[in-house]
Amino acid sequence: MFTARSAGGVQLVAGTSTSTASTVTATAASITTTYPAGSASGDYLIQLVATNRNAAGTYTITTPSSWSAITNQNPSGSSDGKNFSVFGRFRGAETTVTVTPTVSTVLFTTIVAYQGATVNAINPVNVSTSTYSNTAGTVMTTPTVTTTTDNCALCLIQSSAQGSGTAFTDTWTAPAVALIDTIVNETSFGPVRWGETIATATQGGAGATGTFTVTASQSVLGQFLATLAIAKR
Repeated sequence: MFTARSAGGVQLVAGTSTSTASTVTATAASITTTYPAGSASGDYLIQLVATNRNAAGTYTITTPSSWSAITNQNPSGSSDGKNFSVFGRFRGAETTVTVTPTVSTVLFTTIVAYQGATVNAINPVNVSTSTYSNTAGTVMTTPTVTTTTDNCALCLIQSSAQGSGTAFTDTWTAPAVALIDTIVNETSFGPVRWGETIATATQGGAGATGTFTVTASQSVLGQFLATLAIAKR
């Protein structure tokens, strides 16, 4: 759980927690995730969906109704296929979202919420980008983006996996501040430890954000990193 704080003029919503914001399942056709505690109708939600299946080949994750696709990486290895997708929306009165890939996979989701009254109603995401690497390592850097408006809140996202099933933690280097950090044990293909972590930072004036660093306590593979600049109202 994190407390409400202002990031670049955009207000984060208090009450987001691992128990309500992150879910993992064994191979399934879909996953339903409850919105973070403390969020309300009109708030702007960011959802990270990470999936994996024990077969090569690419596939897609269908954009949920009323959500917008923000960024995506869809790599395929010699024996497995992954998909990392980030979606956003101003929420309504509903309290859950269901995500459906085009094939049955292992699914892992995380949602964070921003106070809707502080987010640009027309273009909530000023700019975004993402990267993927399957090179093992512990130190990862987010991609840089160039904002065109000032006082953006940077939503910094990382997802990765530890193939031996060893527990690990993710630590963001200041000025990035962790919002949520979830590690789960998934046994369908494993054991495999999955990690998803989201942090925030402030971008004062328009321009290049630079990179931010997150370090895993164990060497990890399947490194997805994304930077989203949430525009203020």
